[in-house]
Amino acid sequence: MCEAATCPHASAASASHPIRLDHRLAPRYPDAPTSTNGVHASVREWHVRTELADDGLTQRVVHLRVTDKAGRVHELRGDLVRMARGVLREDDRGRTVWLDGLARWTYEGRVGYGIAEYLHQLAPDGRPLVPVT
Repeated sequence: MCEAATCPHASAASASHPIRLDHRLAPRYPDAPTSTNGVHASVREWHVRTELADDGLTQRVVHLRVTDKAGRVHELRGDLVRMARGVLREDDRGRTVWLDGLARWTYEGRVGYGIAEYLHQLAPDGRPLVPVT
């Protein structure tokens, strides 16, 4: 049992994850990035940095720097291994494209796979309205 005196998250609003046993992660999620010694903390902020392909649009590598509410910093890296793309909208104002990538994520020596999806609004000349950084 996680007592208030021994668990810094016992009374925190961030400790209300639905899959939780006494403020500890259920066995189904033992390696959540915001878990340290079985204690879960919600994400306070995150920063994304993207390395792009030569086209200036397609993601190649995604770097995440995540700070949880306990102040711990987690660095993740996603290397894209496959891409799918499509056009959602195209008209005289430009077009909306999606780039859905399968990424090989690494975190503290561990490896997992998941998506890294980007949605771009492009001007009629093909340039992104909001540049990817």
